[in-house]
Amino acid sequence: MITYSIMDNNIIISKKAVFLYTLPVLCSEILEELMILSDSILLSFKEPVFLATVGIVDSIYLMFLAMGESLNDAFQNYYARHLNDRYSIGFVFKPSLLVFTIIPIVACVFLLLFIALVPPSWIGFKHYDVLFSSRWYLCGLIIITYISLSINSLLMGLGKTKTMGLISLLTVIVNLILGILFLFVLKLNINPCGVILLTSSIADVLAIFLMIYVYARENKLTPFCSVKNSHAPKIVKILTESSIYPCITDFAFHIGSIILYLYCLYYFIDEETAIFTLLMAYWGIIQVPAESFSETSLNYFSYFHSQNLENRYYQIKSIVLSHSALISISFGFFIILFDNILYGFNETKMQALLLIIVIALLNSRLEIISTSLIARLKTDYYLIVRLIYGFSSLTWIALFTTFADPNYMHIFISFLLSLIISLIYLSHKEKQVWYISKNLYGPES
Repeated sequence: MITYSIMDNNIIISKKAVFLYTLPVLCSEILEELMILSDSILLSFKEPVFLATVGIVDSIYLMFLAMGESLNDAFQNYYARHLNDRYSIGFVFKPSLLVFTIIPIVACVFLLLFIALVPPSWIGFKHYDVLFSSRWYLCGLIIITYISLSINSLLMGLGKTKTMGLISLLTVIVNLILGILFLFVLKLNINPCGVILLTSSIADVLAIFLMIYVYARENKLTPFCSVKNSHAPKIVKILTESSIYPCITDFAFHIGSIILYLYCLYYFIDEETAIFTLLMAYWGIIQVPAESFSETSLNYFSYFHSQNLENRYYQIKSIVLSHSALISISFGFFIILFDNILYGFNETKMQALLLIIVIALLNSRLEIISTSLIARLKTDYYLIVRLIYGFSSLTWIALFTTFADPNYMHIFISFLLSLIISLIYLSHKEKQVWYISKNLYGPES
């Protein structure tokens, strides 16, 4: 086991240290995904139209959230690079709040126009009614999530992973309690998809207040936010512009997801689309390790690059990938057991779940390499690989639809083939970006 300490920040590289550093994020994200899964399970006991439609609702939400996620990564990257200089962080954080507020308001205007103009026949009149009646809850959730992301980027950039884990744990529990209360106890006169959006909004508001409390408790809020610097607007502008490439890629990806769910609603009956939606929720659980280790490794990659310690890249990448793979496989087999207990054995669904595990392992490698390129500000590669994945997936699905009977197994096979193609491209670019570091220093052992 290798242990390596950097300056006063006690940043350590070891299998145990990397795992413990990521554990709070892993726990919070798995709880959030479990909430999505629990929502899907709860909806599965309602009419199939709700579970069949929630995929469209989630895809629209994530599409309009794409810029927020990109901004979160960009500002977190900046905060991590200036870990030792609180003032450099402080004079950027305050104006960033304005960016995280204006963008979601504009996004919601486009969202309402989109819902108003889309022909109901595109998704079916019953599905459109569910979407239309949920529109205001969806807008509220988007705005609240952006504000939450602005503070989340700061906490994560400062390495407050444990704090974020505890906050997420509490808010997810609240979300779960409210979901059960509103859906089955009070039985609110709101469609179930709207209830899910409402409970998520309340949970995010709670998270915002808790994160603000953390700042106040540490007695750093007033001097931290009152710092002024004439370069702040320019830095915020640069960080915002650097988010455009990742935003475009994620935006295009989620447009592809919307098209995919439209495809399912057109070719599948609601029961089959509901099963596919449930499988996608399972996939969310299995790929949590990739997302969690990707998020925390951004701090490692950014800090090492800023300190001219790029030779540590291959070491941390190896540790992160091994952790991610082991945990993903464990989650996958647990879900297989859970599904068989709850719904009984289904051969096609079993094959799909095994395929999802393989997809998650490949996706883990894709996410970690993408994160390393973002840390080196190679966001154009991130854009290209996402577009490759999206267009490839749509192409394979179109081919399967043309030459075979539509089936959700074909969709997952298309994802697998697209990931392989994307990894071939991204691995080549990774070698170009990190080649000099590897030759100068060699891998650590």
